[in-house]
Amino acid sequence: MLQLKKYIGWLKGNNLSNKYKYEDFNIIKSLKTGAFGRIYIVELKSTKELFIMKRLSYLSEEEMKIADEEIKMLKLAQSKYTVQLIEIFQYDVDICILQEFCSGGNLRELIMTMKTWTFDDKMIKCLIIFYQVLMSLKHLHSLKIVHRDLKPENIFLDKDGNAKTGDFGLALKMESQSHVYAAGTKYYQPPEAHEQNQMTEASDIWALGVIVVEMFTGVHPFQGRTLDETVANIKNGRFKPLPDYIQGELKEIIIGMINVDSQKRPTVQKLLDSGFMSILALINTKEEEQERLHLIQQLKWLLFPLDSMQQFGEDLKKPIEGTEEQKREIIMNQTINCEIITLKLQDKKDNDIQQRIIQAGVIDGFISIFENRDLQQITFTYTKAFSQIVDSVSIENKLLIFNQKLFPGLIRLLTHTYDPTVNNAISSIFLILQTGSNTTPFKDPHPHYNSILACDGINQIFALFQKNGSKYNQDRSALCIGYLFKSSRNKQD
Repeated sequence: MLQLKKYIGWLKGNNLSNKYKYEDFNIIKSLKTGAFGRIYIVELKSTKELFIMKRLSYLSEEEMKIADEEIKMLKLAQSKYTVQLIEIFQYDVDICILQEFCSGGNLRELIMTMKTWTFDDKMIKCLIIFYQVLMSLKHLHSLKIVHRDLKPENIFLDKDGNAKTGDFGLALKMESQSHVYAAGTKYYQPPEAHEQNQMTEASDIWALGVIVVEMFTGVHPFQGRTLDETVANIKNGRFKPLPDYIQGELKEIIIGMINVDSQKRPTVQKLLDSGFMSILALINTKEEEQERLHLIQQLKWLLFPLDSMQQFGEDLKKPIEGTEEQKREIIMNQTINCEIITLKLQDKKDNDIQQRIIQAGVIDGFISIFENRDLQQITFTYTKAFSQIVDSVSIENKLLIFNQKLFPGLIRLLTHTYDPTVNNAISSIFLILQTGSNTTPFKDPHPHYNSILACDGINQIFALFQKNGSKYNQDRSALCIGYLFKSSRNKQD
């Protein structure tokens, strides 16, 4: 009798909706059933619109307490960056919580999908999600609420791809306390949760830092062979080294977020005050596509410092050896480095950037790959980056490239089975020969004639010219032959 009175009192106090009732919906799919409720995808019969419905039993004292707390947290958590609460209504002895259905799935699914994306697309998407989840935490932390269960499965994507933080079943308000008891998934619990059974706002920051690394790399940074090993890594702050393409301010921020000492982690506001977050805030508010693209370009320049190019050169020289996982990691790093180089050189007007990339030893790395690696492992990404470097507007930069021993590898690429890779190779050969032709008197032999002859390059270029391939390749081959035989002495040969 007492429980029934409490139940009726709760119903009155929470202004339950008269707009919907349980019978208005069709159950489309059951998502999960746990100790504290059942979750369904439901369809509103009248409009066919989809929602998420969570049914909470409201009979025992414990059930009442759990339901009251979750609904309280849901109402407080509402913001542009959280899953929207639509209605709450009664069905039998259950409370039905109707929420926004995020048709884009959850972040775990997106992390798997992004493994096939280009570095450029993945980087921007990861950063935008980083910003949007951070904004959800800004709202929660301003109310002294700790989410306590932040993980990829609890971050959802709406129809427009925007990230929405959800599942507040474990969220707690700290009130006057300095901390709350730990909860959530062990993989995403920070050191203080494992060692002291405590959580604060800084615990959410730690979990988001782990999620950010996972978005970029596809791997949990503290992952061990077992759960116990992962927890030990978390406690000791042993995380996998961040890949070379995470540099500068972004690297500092991530390392700060997953610091073992919760007192040393940045607050939400400190993170939002960073340079790249300021640009992300503008990207998030702009609707005009051109404005967004301009801001995204600014962001790319900010996040890929030229200081990292020296490391790129070293990475490109690494042979593909070791375990299968190590081989995949080498190829992934090299591919991403090539994509960043291509990105940096899209604007050919900045001679300083081109010069610093060339001086970083990147060319030596490409020479080694083109000469020694199995042809089918040399993808379009490698040759595209190299052709971007060669396509320099500065005579000084062209001469830096001109004096390198490039031709054995480039000539070898002319036999590649993938036409776009061959296009890049012949284009690069053409640009180098053009530079040589323009910097020597017309009556003198081309300075690269003997180098190309020595690696059977003349025959290979002529074979490409005769091949029934693209007009582009035929034209470039013809021009290369013209440059090589520009002097009367070479014509006689």
